[in-house]
Amino acid sequence: MRDHTQHRASTGLMFQSFFFRTLPVESTFRYSRPLQAKMLWGLFAFWVSLALAPLNVSSQTAPVTIAVTIGTPLGSSGGGSLAVASLSASGLTSGLVFNQLVLPEAQTATEKTAVPELLQRPRTVGGMFRYEHIHLHQGALDLDGNSYTTNLQLAWDIGQSDLLGLKGEGTFSFGVLVPYDFLALQSFDAHIVGLVPFAQYRLRVSDTYAVAFTVNGNYAYTTLNEHLGDFNTYGGGVSLSVTRDQDFLVVRGALSYQYNQDDTGSINNHQHLLKFGTDVSVRIGREAIVTLFGIWNYDPTDYKNVVNKSNNNYVDLGLEGGVSLSKTWKHTSSYKTVLGLRHFDPNQVFVGSLFRF
Repeated sequence: MRDHTQHRASTGLMFQSFFFRTLPVESTFRYSRPLQAKMLWGLFAFWVSLALAPLNVSSQTAPVTIAVTIGTPLGSSGGGSLAVASLSASGLTSGLVFNQLVLPEAQTATEKTAVPELLQRPRTVGGMFRYEHIHLHQGALDLDGNSYTTNLQLAWDIGQSDLLGLKGEGTFSFGVLVPYDFLALQSFDAHIVGLVPFAQYRLRVSDTYAVAFTVNGNYAYTTLNEHLGDFNTYGGGVSLSVTRDQDFLVVRGALSYQYNQDDTGSINNHQHLLKFGTDVSVRIGREAIVTLFGIWNYDPTDYKNVVNKSNNNYVDLGLEGGVSLSKTWKHTSSYKTVLGLRHFDPNQVFVGSLFRF
């Protein structure tokens, strides 16, 4: 885990601050006492001052660390902690982009055959709900609790021949994600509302292989309770995915880069995040599909004044299943956990639906 050394109470960023403390030494003499008594007190003060001198020097040169128990670590960098950053607006948005746009669940056989037909009516609406139980203690701050997320997805799918007057297997998608997250944690509550515009181009290279290129921007507004302050987060990213679809078996891989920065003014108010994910899906009949997925997350951000540098990467691991209720309606559910981060034990359950009309 990384710990901050800068604290900004108005925004609620948690950190560890260093300061110098000098141990005062005072001696008083009462000259009205007899000479012998004054000599004894003087000798006593002299030896005491010699004993305290090393402590005094040490206190001036060695920093004393104090954990600040008020405030929150929900800036873009999560206070330099990758575990906490995954709960921040930047972490939640990056995960949403990857899971919903870059590498969403593979299509069922019914969905796959229906997509070309639906391009004549290029509208897509998706809604999902995610529940996550979080176990995380960051210093003296208790971040145990629950996370509740809803998301609305609006997209316009356009075939390449419709957009450019060319024949081909390419498809353009333009749209927006509107997420809302509520964090009910022991130390505080947080509400995060976001807006993620995106554009995606999917190209079928052959009957088996397809590639997709995605660009996105994002904005998130975070409001905290206990008068800890509100802040805004801005960012964007680019992503690339490759799919190998052999009807029964689907194997995919994707690489995504996301950058986020908030307006807190903190020295560590930004984050670079790389995600590399892969999944293997098995179609069951025409209506169902089961997917095993893993995502490697790497944070290359050069955080300043971090005392205890720890892991800068972790792995999301999960299982996902989808069922096509009709050609235009698909239901999805999944379970995910995180491996590789100390003091962080999340368990996430996801339920979603996708409509095309």
